[in-house]
Amino acid sequence: MNIKIEPEAQFDSLSLGVKLYNYFDGFKREEIQLFSYFSSILFPYTKEPLSEWKYRYTLDQKTNYPFSAELNAAIDIHLLNGNFEERSDFFIVTSKGMKTFDNIKDLLSFKNREIAINTACTTSILMSFKETERALLNDPELKHKKEIENNDNWINQDYIYDRILEISKELGIPLDNLMISSVSWLKYLSLTNN
Repeated sequence: MNIKIEPEAQFDSLSLGVKLYNYFDGFKREEIQLFSYFSSILFPYTKEPLSEWKYRYTLDQKTNYPFSAELNAAIDIHLLNGNFEERSDFFIVTSKGMKTFDNIKDLLSFKNREIAINTACTTSILMSFKETERALLNDPELKHKKEIENNDNWINQDYIYDRILEISKELGIPLDNLMISSVSWLKYLSLTNN
């Protein structure tokens, strides 16, 4: 099966790889998928419609993580061209990958994506990676996807932006503060799933 790999998926996977590598000295394929999903949730905060994210997610049957075939193919491209290297169960970003990212990170067409990705990854430092992961994987839409038989359908993300806005307003969080809103969303998910 041939998969069209959007430039956005190539950028996102490299940007996420660099950040996860810098924060944790390595990353797994499903972590790039999860933080890409989280970044897409935050993307409308940058005044971009979710449709401009350019790729969507299903639920991976084996891992129960969000999964995008386009993003997965982009990770494979980065492995082939030497931006990523596989070591045991983890990937690392090579010096070539760091240089490639430095050359493209300031491109205007990726500016808002980088804001969302940076916020998603930074949030995992403020809350702890495990707490972030647990909250995201217990998102009501993902839990619903686990319960139904056909996981080939797209994960519905349409309601999430409105729910984050609602929570932010209730907590008195300025709507233009993406970092505080993202942490509040994760805390909300943590509390509702305990």
